[in-house]
Formats: sequence, structure tokens, C-alpha cells
Amino acid sequence: SSGINAEYGGHDKDYCTFIRTSCMALIRICEDEYSLYHCFFSRSDLILQGLLESLSSQLYDYFRPMIINQVQRFDLLADICSVLKNDIFDDHVNAKGECLEAFGHLALQMLEDAQERLSYRTQAYISSDVTNFLPSAGDLAYPSKLSEDLSNQYAMWYPTVRRSLICLSKLYRCTNRSVFESLAQECLAACIDSLKSATLSIVENSSLLDSQLFLIKHLLIIREQIAPFDVNFTVNEVSLDFTNLKIAATGLMTNKNRILSLSSNNALLEFLFQGAPQLTKKVLDSKKDVDINLKEACTDFITTAATMLSSPIHAFLATVETSTSSPTMEQCRNVVSETTQRISSKLPGIKKSMHLYLANPDTEAILFRPIRGQILAQFANLRKVLDPMEEEDKFIINCPSPEQLTLTLAYN
Repeated sequence: SSGINAEYGGHDKDYCTFIRTSCMALIRICEDEYSLYHCFFSRSDLILQGLLESLSSQLYDYFRPMIINQVQRFDLLADICSVLKNDIFDDHVNAKGECLEAFGHLALQMLEDAQERLSYRTQAYISSDVTNFLPSAGDLAYPSKLSEDLSNQYAMWYPTVRRSLICLSKLYRCTNRSVFESLAQECLAACIDSLKSATLSIVENSSLLDSQLFLIKHLLIIREQIAPFDVNFTVNEVSLDFTNLKIAATGLMTNKNRILSLSSNNALLEFLFQGAPQLTKKVLDSKKDVDINLKEACTDFITTAATMLSSPIHAFLATVETSTSSPTMEQCRNVVSETTQRISSKLPGIKKSMHLYLANPDTEAILFRPIRGQILAQFANLRKVLDPMEEEDKFIINCPSPEQLTLTLAYN
């Protein structure tokens, strides 16, 4: 006990070092006691196990109050769990067998206590630093934030994304699968909500296009970073559905005159049998939620970008469809001219924004492909309107051919 006390005092606030060195000291003592005992006796008995457990319990008496009262940070608790799980259990307890059996029981209790505390502190961390995160003006300064010369790419990530991924990486090393999946689902759901909230501010400060690219960028980061985790990211959520109880209660109040009925139509019996709450189960898949939100964000961006580039044709075709008269050559020439000018002026800016946010030519090309497809489709519909016109009028209208458009809309 005095040795542990001295060790504890010698590592002020360095909890991981204290735990590692104290456990290693106890492991050596247990090994020495076990070897000494077997110099005189052929097999172990309860007396030896009791002695070794008594020695090991000295550390536990220091450990439990420490992690409950002194260690509040989830990342420090994760490091403590990692030390116990990897350095102590995997490297020593599991490898050396019977001589550390008594110490292993106490070390396991220490690990379980630390993991339980870690789970609680992680939920508190998710609530305070992700769910209730209040961004500063600098956190929302997109796209200018991406133009800064930062050697650390992680500094360009939105704070809740950075915090969530650090949290998951620490939890993955020191918790069991079910605990990790539960906390990961909670963490990723809060992170996605924080990103959606941030997009509302970016729309006001920058543009709709910037907010959509901001969301796409960070959802791609999340998907890439969680891919190496060898887990399903699914959680079964069980809840009670009280819908039947509400309906049954309404029926009971409506049929008060049948509450004391002695027949099978007794209202009270109907309430008891029909009003029981139903147990419902729902599978929450956080990785699938990331993919769904990413797909929605990409669809919104594609629609926004295509509309920015081809809105004159879209509005013109809608008017033609509802009009009883054919459009004039001048109207067609104007809409083609306005749309081609719009493509020339706005397309370089859209490409620049995509490169600034995504910084990956392959990803940018994949995302731009449906934008190009929508614009080509709009011009194809316009050419159907122009088909009945004279060749001279078509020449004046100067609608670009599919080949010309494909060349203009090439992503390079």
C-alpha cells in the first residue's frame, strides 16, 4: 500500500503512467509470490489466491475513487482503458495464465469500471462539444477558410467533425463492439445535425452553393474516416408505442356506462386488453445515415448548379408548354444567348468552388457529370421546340450542338 501511495504521488496527474507502472509492479510481485510458493508446494490453493487478490486489491482501492472523482476528460479515460486493455491484459494477463489469475480478476474490474465511466463521460462530451457546439464566425467562414495556407488539413475541418472523429478513434481502441456502436451512432447523429445547422448560417453569410459543398465535403470526410472501423455501426433501438393506450383510454371515457357491465362488452376489460403499449424495434445505422445524407446533399447541389447554369431554358420551356402559340425566333434566340452567356460566366466559378471544397479531381468529375447531363437534356428539349422552324431562323438562333455543349461542359 505504501509503495502504491508513493507511486501515485510520484506521477501527479499522469494517471496513465501511474496505472501502467503500478500494474507492472503488482504483476512482478504476483509472479514472484507465485514462483516462491511453487518452490515449496506442487499446486496452487485458495491461500495463495487469497494472498494475490489481497495484494491486487490495494491498487483497486486507489483506482476506483481516482477515475470517479478526478478523471473527467473522456480522452484521458480512453487512454486509461487502452493501457489496461492493451498493455496490461493483452500483453501480460492473457499471456501468462495462472500466475496472474488473481490479479486479472481485479484488473478486469478496473477495466470495466473505467469503460463504464468512459461511456458516461463520452455521452457528456457529445452533448457539450458536438450537440450544443456554438460556432464562432471563424468556424463558419467558408469558403475563405479553405483558402488559408494551413499545413494541418484537419484545421480546415468543421470543429464538430474533428471532435467526433477523434472521439471515435479513441473509443474504438478501448471499448467492446456493442458499446462502441452505440456511442458511435449517437456521436455521428449529433455531428450530422451540427453540420446541417452550420449550413443554414453559411447560406446567410456566403451562398447556397457554398453551404451545399460544405456539407458534401464533411460528409465525405466522415465516410472516409469511419470506413476502416471494423464494425457495423448499427444499433437496435427499443421503445414503447402508447398509441393503443390513448385509443383505449378514449374508448373507456366514451363508454363509461359499460365499465361495470357483466357481459363481454365490459369497457374496463376492453381497456386492459386493448390498451397495452406495444414494444417497437428500430435498427439505427449511422453509416447508412451518412450515405443517405451525402446522397441528398449531392442531389441538392446538382439541382442548384444545373439551375444556375440553365434556368433561362427551363423557364422558357415551361412557358412554351403552357402557351397556345409557338415561340418566336427572337424569343428562342434570346433564351439561347442568355443561357450560353450564363454558362460562360458562372461555370468557371462553380468548378473553382468544387475544387476548393473537394480537392479531388475524380470526385469533382463524378459530381459534375449529372450537372452536365441535366444541361444537355434541357438543350435537347429546346432543340425539339426549334425543329419546326426554318433553317435560316435556326441559324440565327445559333443553338449549340450536343458536341459543342459537351466540349463546353467538359470538366478539366
